[in-house]
Amino acid sequence: MNKEQYLKQRNDLLKEVENLINEGKIEESDAKMKEVEALDDKWEQTKLANANLNALKDKTTATNLDNKSLNIGGKTVAKIEETKVFTKENAISSEEYRNAYLKTLQGKTLSDVEQQAYSTATGEGAEVVPTIMADKIMKKVFQIAPVLEHMTNLFHVPNGLKFGIEGTNNDATMHTENAAITPSEDTLAGITLGAYEVTKALRVSRTVSIMSIDAFEDFLVQLLAENLAKKLENLVFNGTGSSQPTGIVKAGSGTSGAYVEGTDLLSIAAATAVTEADILAWYAMIGNHVSPKAYMSKATFMAYFYPLMNMSKNISIKFMNGLFYIMDVPVHYTNTLTKGTAYMAAMDQLMGNFAEDINVRKSSESGFLNNSIDYLGVCAFDCKPITGNAAFAKFAKAQS
Repeated sequence: MNKEQYLKQRNDLLKEVENLINEGKIEESDAKMKEVEALDDKWEQTKLANANLNALKDKTTATNLDNKSLNIGGKTVAKIEETKVFTKENAISSEEYRNAYLKTLQGKTLSDVEQQAYSTATGEGAEVVPTIMADKIMKKVFQIAPVLEHMTNLFHVPNGLKFGIEGTNNDATMHTENAAITPSEDTLAGITLGAYEVTKALRVSRTVSIMSIDAFEDFLVQLLAENLAKKLENLVFNGTGSSQPTGIVKAGSGTSGAYVEGTDLLSIAAATAVTEADILAWYAMIGNHVSPKAYMSKATFMAYFYPLMNMSKNISIKFMNGLFYIMDVPVHYTNTLTKGTAYMAAMDQLMGNFAEDINVRKSSESGFLNNSIDYLGVCAFDCKPITGNAAFAKFAKAQS
C-alpha cells in the first residue's frame, strides 16, 4: 500500500462514516471508525517497514533505527513527516486547493498534494471556488456594488429559498373581562427566491498559463467580479421580475409593485424646480425603518439636491464623514439609475439569495484557433422586495 492508496481508502471510509452518522446509524458508524483506526495502524506499520527497508538498502552495515522511531502505546512507529488528510470541508479552504483550482484553470500540472486536495474538494466534478478566492471576489463585488453589501438579508442557499413574511396584521383590541375573544384574521405571506443565471465570458491569451498563481487570481477576481457586480447591481435596482430578479423599481405599494403618487412616489415636472419642501416630503414617505439609504446617480444629486445644501439655514442636505446625507439618510451613487431617478430604501426589506455563488469555468477548445482560453464567470441570483410597509420611496424628476 502506497501513500496515495492509503489516503484514498481513508477518505472513502470517512465519507462512509459521515453518511452513516447522517442516517442515524451510530453503531455502524462506530464500526466503520474502527476500520479507519485499523487502516491508520496498518499505514504506520507500512511506513516503518519501508523506513527499515530503505535503511538496509542504503547502508552496507545495519543501522540502528531506535533514534528514528517513536514508541506509542507499545508500538514502534517511524518518525516520518505527518501526512495531511483532506476532508470536503477543510480542502475547500486550504491553500493547496486554492493553488490546484487556479492551476487547473491555467492548464498547469498539479503536485500530488494539490491533486489530493482538488479531488477531495470537487467530489464528482462539481468545482467550487476556493474559500480564499471566494472571499476576495465578494470583497471586490461589494466595493463595486455596495448596494449588495447593504442587503442585510442576502443569503447563500443552493437551489433557492422560500420563507414567510407578515401579510395582513390587524391591530390589537381591548378585551372586556370574561367576554369571548374573536381571533384576528391575520395572514402570512411568502417570498420565493429562485435562481437566475448571470454570466460574463472572457477570452484571453494563453499567456495567462505562465502567470504566477497570485497574479492569475488577481486577474480573474478583477475582471469577473467587476463585470458581474455591475450586472447584479443593475438587477437589484432595475430587475423587472419577469424571467429575472425583482428589483427596487418594483418595490412600490401599488399594483405589481408600482409606486403611488403621494404615498411612496414624489414626481416633479421638468419645468418645476426641486425645493427643500419636496425633499422633506420624499424623506417622510419612508417609514420608521433601521438605517435606510438613498440611491441615485451623481448627476442627479448634483443637479437637484446639492444646490439645496445650506448649512446656515437648514440641515436637510449635509456632508459628514465622506458622505452626503438627506436628513439622516446617507446618499450612495450608482450608475444604474438614470438622471432624475432616485430611491430611498430600507435595505433589510430587500431579500436576496445566491443559489450559486460566483464560480469560474474554462474552455480551451473554444478559443483554439485564436490561441486563447475562454473563461466564464457565472452565478445564480435572485432578489425580491417586501412591499407595502413604507420601506421604499421613489423620487422622479422629469427630464423633458
